[in-house]
Amino acid sequence: MARPKKEHVGKDADTQPFTSYRTLSERARTSDGNDPLGGAMFGIDGRRFEARRFRELVLDYAHHLGGAPTPPQVALLRRCAVLTVWLEDQERAYLDGTKDLPLELYTRGVRAMSDLVRQIGINPTVKDITPDLDQYLKAVSND
Repeated sequence: MARPKKEHVGKDADTQPFTSYRTLSERARTSDGNDPLGGAMFGIDGRRFEARRFRELVLDYAHHLGGAPTPPQVALLRRCAVLTVWLEDQERAYLDGTKDLPLELYTRGVRAMSDLVRQIGINPTVKDITPDLDQYLKAVSND
C-alpha cells in the first residue's frame, strides 16, 4: 500500500524546513482541487443554475491562468466567480423587468470584480489584427 502524499503546511519561526505536515486525506475537500464549488464545505449539491455557473467560471478563470493557479489565486478566483454570478443575476432580473438594478451595489460589485481580476493576474489580451505591408498593399490595389 502506497504512503499518502504529504503537504507542507508551515515553517518554524527561525526559517527551518517545513515541520508540520498533513496528508491529502486530511485536507478539506475544498482545498484538494477536485471540487471548485466547495460543496462539502457549504452543503451545496451544485444542481442550481448559479452553482453550475459558479463552477464553470472558476474552471474557466483557472484555465485562463494556465490551469495551475496557486491557492491564493484559487481563493480570489472563487470570490470573482461569486461576484460574476451575482452581477449576472442582477443584470438578468433588470433586463427581464422583474426588478430595478441596484445601481450603487452593482457598481461596487463591478469595481470589486475588476480589482480581483487584476489581483489574480487575468489580463485581457488584445488580438493584433494589423495586416502586414504586403496584405495592405494588395487590399489597396484591389480597390
